[in-house]
Amino acid sequence: MPTLPDRAQARELTSSKHQHHAAMQFVAVRLTVDEVAALDAIAGRDSVSRSEAIRRELAHVAA
Repeated sequence: MPTLPDRAQARELTSSKHQHHAAMQFVAVRLTVDEVAALDAIAGRDSVSRSEAIRRELAHVAA
């Protein structure tokens, strides 16, 4: 059975996927159940993570 990466490895893998982005920050937000459902629908539709769905939506709004 393959082993899961430890937290440091997971962070490194995640950060390497986003090298094209400017310096990134972690931002915690509180969402309602309906907001999470909408976010999951967008992420599922686009086959991306919640984080990527949020980044895409924010980029669209900021454009």
